[in-house]
Amino acid sequence: VEDDGSSKPLLVAVEGRRWWYSREALVVVGQTRHSAVASPQVAAPCVVTPALVRQGVRVRRGPDWQWDDQDGHGTGVILERDHSGWASVAWEESGEKNSYRVGQEEAYDLVVASSYTELIAVLYPHEAPTAGPKITAADATPGTRVVRGADWGWGLQDGAGRGTIQGPGDS
Repeated sequence: VEDDGSSKPLLVAVEGRRWWYSREALVVVGQTRHSAVASPQVAAPCVVTPALVRQGVRVRRGPDWQWDDQDGHGTGVILERDHSGWASVAWEESGEKNSYRVGQEEAYDLVVASSYTELIAVLYPHEAPTAGPKITAADATPGTRVVRGADWGWGLQDGAGRGTIQGPGDS
C-alpha cells in the first residue's frame, strides 16, 4: 500500500464489533509516546459494562437504578467485580458500600463519572491517552493493533480497549 497521505477512515474491530475511525484518532500499539493528552469528559451517559469494572473507576447512578438513596445522589468508586454482572461500589456522599448490576438481568445501575483521562489511567495504567505518529498507509493493514490517539472523539465506543484494523475504507 502506498502512503499517499490518505485521509480515508479505517475499519477497526474492537471486542467483536466493527467501527470506522479517522487515522488521526488512532495510534499503532508499540508506537505510542505515553504522554498525557488533555481530553474532554466521557460522553454521558456511558453505562458501566463488565469490561469497565475496575477498581478506582468513578461512577454515579445509571438508567436502571432502583436502589433508593444508597448513593446519596453523589458519586462513588468501584471497589471490585463481585461476580458475573455485578460490581461493588463505595459511595462518597452516603458512605454506603454495596453491589450493583453491570449487565446482570440486562440492567445497568451505574454510569461512568470519571473523565476520559481518569478512566483510561485506571483501565490501562501503562497505556494512558497517547500522542503518537499518524497512522500511515503502511500501518493501515489488516491485523495492525491500535489504541486511541490524541484526537480520539468517540467516548467509550471502543470499550476503552485496543482494536485491530480490518482495512481502509470510505465509511
